[in-house]
Amino acid sequence: MACRIVLAWNKRNAGMYSVDLGAAAFAGALGEEAFFYSTYPASSVTAGDPRFQLRDIARLAVECRDADRLIYWGDFTTSPQYGLENLADKFSKSPRGRALFFLPQRLRARIAFRMWRRYFSEIRPRRTFSLCQNFQTLAAAPDRAWPGGFDPAAHLLGFERICARDSESCAAVRAASAGRARVSSGMDAAFLATAPRRTAACGRLAKVGLMLFRSNLQNVPRLHAMLEARGAGWDDMTAGWLGLEARGVERSFADLIARLTACDVVISDTYHFIINAVRSHVPVIGIGGVSHCQDRPVADFKKAILFRDLGIADHYLITESREFDDRLLAHVAASLERIPTEQDEAFHRAVDARVRRFKDELLEIVA
Repeated sequence: MACRIVLAWNKRNAGMYSVDLGAAAFAGALGEEAFFYSTYPASSVTAGDPRFQLRDIARLAVECRDADRLIYWGDFTTSPQYGLENLADKFSKSPRGRALFFLPQRLRARIAFRMWRRYFSEIRPRRTFSLCQNFQTLAAAPDRAWPGGFDPAAHLLGFERICARDSESCAAVRAASAGRARVSSGMDAAFLATAPRRTAACGRLAKVGLMLFRSNLQNVPRLHAMLEARGAGWDDMTAGWLGLEARGVERSFADLIARLTACDVVISDTYHFIINAVRSHVPVIGIGGVSHCQDRPVADFKKAILFRDLGIADHYLITESREFDDRLLAHVAASLERIPTEQDEAFHRAVDARVRRFKDELLEIVA
């Protein structure tokens, strides 16, 4: 029987597109017919990529009546906190939900949460999975009073298996379900996408890729000057990352990744750009502000957890000032010096092996 896969889907965001490419690769490895659904409730959604002919999520309940398996894939969509605080904005930008935009924020949030429950918590065919999702926001508000008598533990127990994308999400699910949910720690879905390898020679640091927009970092020209003083060129890829061409998404994403793989190292405050670099064997330096929990999807905490889970926590640099001051520039320089030995080919082969084990685990869980 066909497998139903619900994607967060953001056709302009290269990071979310790489998550969906992971879904396509996984469905291909599963060797079965798969139908993809978009979180956006629209009458028709086209991807601009022949691998995705997306269906309207409003059809999901009816089409799951005879479905064997339902997979919620990537992002935060099965975290109740996402449904309560983040989905209203996403729904209000879609054709069917645009009327929500004009409602008071509290009412809009309540309506969106009911829609989230309908699509992400109440549809339960024989086997339902949450794979590669982030649940860190659950831990940010453990004592929240949920509307309408919603029970997060019952929601989490409704999944046959949760394979969270990081260790912190796994811990959050265990805490919210009092240890009863079947959960394990995995990796982000973008790691599962087919990845081109770095074209630059190993060990040199002549060209640096930059993606700096998520953490609102100031004085970026000082970083440019430091790199130039070291004899390194730089390529700022920020403009294209959130602006994939709607009718040529496959090509425009490939062009971005070609630029990334031509770099010797990347410096970034953007979660999925970092993952795409790692999966292409490009060394990474991450930067973010002080953040003690993931209170919203774009907060910096998840980046610190990513670097910790990859075993390269020393290459994630935290700045209190959120600017390239002398202290942060010194940390960047020190990280650049260590990269040839700490993110060498042995490191990347170890990540590749972990990705293969994770993929095999998911196939075993679902199949």
